[in-house]
Amino acid sequence: MELLTVISELDGTPQQSLFYPASSKNRPLLVALHTWSFDKENQVEYLLPYAQKEDWNLLLPNFRGPNKRVNPECQKACGSKYAINDIIQATKYVVENKNVDKNSVFLFGGSGGGQAALLAQAQEANLWSKTVAYVPIFDLKAWLDENVKMSSDFVDDILACVGSYEGNEEEYFTRSPINYVEQISKAKHLKIYVGKYDDIVNVSQGIEFFNRMMKFSTSSNVFFDFFDGGHFVSYEQIIRYFNGTEKNSMLDLSK
Repeated sequence: MELLTVISELDGTPQQSLFYPASSKNRPLLVALHTWSFDKENQVEYLLPYAQKEDWNLLLPNFRGPNKRVNPECQKACGSKYAINDIIQATKYVVENKNVDKNSVFLFGGSGGGQAALLAQAQEANLWSKTVAYVPIFDLKAWLDENVKMSSDFVDDILACVGSYEGNEEEYFTRSPINYVEQISKAKHLKIYVGKYDDIVNVSQGIEFFNRMMKFSTSSNVFFDFFDGGHFVSYEQIIRYFNGTEKNSMLDLSK
């Protein structure tokens, strides 16, 4: 894979991504975001084989690295404006400079990457042809409270990223997709997968997001799958959604 460097328009720092070019011209671009505790290398093992099989371009942005207290840039990670801008800038760079089908730009993120995917979707609705967010964090402050109750190690990571429990309400607000329902509802195609038995991000977050979305718009191209599972990702399902082979068997009972 190639190492790409794009200078952040927000703070002037060099930000890296990994890029795999498709072998043919004018092929789709899959932008895959790393999970909470990892960096741009996170999705190579899982998605590079699919990109090779489908002959897709693959972009893996670092977007300020892991959302961990050991990361010296953690306050610019975790869904910050810097992290989301890194994703968008890297994607636009590839679209403008590589052999990419501009009508097939796919965005995927799971868990902490799902949080980032929804925030990037909210900020640039027209950039993404299809987006998948798998078991995402919808509300960062609510997730902090969940982890406080469980005495989880994630508590220290969240506080390191945001700064403190209280007094940073704007930071929690801007890093939480649940506050951007109106913008997210404008997605061309968005699929959100929520695990009913998720022991990392409680299903109540997905339910609250769904309810807000339904109050705002019942006709958006935002679709939900509350599946009988926990905090995991089905990569085959993601690829089927992006390449248009995911099928649902339905019977119209209104006739």
